[in-house]
Amino acid sequence: MTILDELAASSRDLMRDLDPVKLLRRAEEVSRTRTRHRFRRHLAGRAMFPRLIAEIKAASPSAGPIAADPDVAAIAAAYRRGGAAAISVVAEPLRFQGSTDWIAPAAESSGLPVLMKHFVTDERLALHGVASGAEAILLIAALLQTDAMRRLITMLDELGVDALVEVHDEEEIDRALDAGARILGVNNRDLRNFTVDLGTSERLIGRIPRECLRVAESGIRSRGDALRLARAGFDAVLVGEHLLRQSNHETAARELAGPPAVKICGITRVEDAETAAEAGAAFIGLVFAPGSPRRLEPSRSRAIADAARGRNPALRVVGVFRDQTPEEVSRISDEAGVDLIQLHGDEEAERFAGGRPIIRAVRVGKAVPRLASDQVSQWILFDHSSPSGGGAGVAFDWSILDSTAHEHPRFLAGGLNPGNVAAAIRRVRPEAVDVSTGVETSPGIKSAEKIRAFIEEVNRT
Repeated sequence: MTILDELAASSRDLMRDLDPVKLLRRAEEVSRTRTRHRFRRHLAGRAMFPRLIAEIKAASPSAGPIAADPDVAAIAAAYRRGGAAAISVVAEPLRFQGSTDWIAPAAESSGLPVLMKHFVTDERLALHGVASGAEAILLIAALLQTDAMRRLITMLDELGVDALVEVHDEEEIDRALDAGARILGVNNRDLRNFTVDLGTSERLIGRIPRECLRVAESGIRSRGDALRLARAGFDAVLVGEHLLRQSNHETAARELAGPPAVKICGITRVEDAETAAEAGAAFIGLVFAPGSPRRLEPSRSRAIADAARGRNPALRVVGVFRDQTPEEVSRISDEAGVDLIQLHGDEEAERFAGGRPIIRAVRVGKAVPRLASDQVSQWILFDHSSPSGGGAGVAFDWSILDSTAHEHPRFLAGGLNPGNVAAAIRRVRPEAVDVSTGVETSPGIKSAEKIRAFIEEVNRT
């Protein structure tokens, strides 16, 4: 019997006496209180660095003891401050000395979605994880037949919970895709001999369709490793042992998570788009909102978008709209070559679901408006409340965001410039920052010097 077989058998024994009907009822109750598929949202939209899934575990068969009796809440909070997008909790008690009791404190202290890593072979353990607070469940393709994997993915999907399907070779990738997997994790550790090779991820990624989220697991120990996997095309990396062995978990997470992504918005000229791309911006914003001094005609926008991608193929183009119909947004986005849409008015994001990923702008005055449950947007952008709906160059009180739930990855906008962006990042810890007026000489005309200075400040935080 292999270690994997032993762990699977142990997991079945743990769940033997549990009632699946009661577990399902409890999982449904918990799921109704949460945003659906939040784990998936937090992994999407990577920029130069992949998203970080930071792991908490006490031990492993390959490494032995790692963090005896870990302070789960403190570690998870430190990971969040360091820029992690999600938390992984290894809950298996036999060889990993973990517990499902760790899931709730990890979620509560970090505000991030939690992945339960266990050796799931049937619905009881998966449902127990969801009932314990997990928003994603690890499924190991090597442990599951395709039909069983499909049933588990379907069950979790109905609960609004994500399945991260772990694979090790081409055959497992094909079976996972056949079962309906939308998040695939390539484990660089050979389960037969526990050797690790990052080349496994690089070799297998071409087999995974781009519409799936792609996660690299095991053996990531440095910023260079994370960048290497990002260049290969991975959306996220899952890191545990390396982070846990560092004396400062926040600093270690920040080293791997990288700085916030940068969006240079309100671009109207090819040369400004090229400067932004070369300086390291992850996004440029093209404004199509009526009445904006930075508004572009779609026919002019394609050349700007193409020029930016020519300097940085990974850069993505955001179309900014305000109170326009889904039909108009779709037509302009197609003509302009837009990758994401930013909704900056009072439109309902649900009307735009099913097309391009959505950035939902929220206008902040003396308080954050009450956010309705948003099940379709990929990002939330917090901007200063202004009559023009953005681009006013005015900052709001960043402390207002302390009380907002971390349901989506966050853009911070409103009055940012090279002089204050570092302080803003330290205060808010956003996943991305958005600047327009703060790098301009006049509306729509950017300063190359200010663009470079802004991005350099972000990268130094």
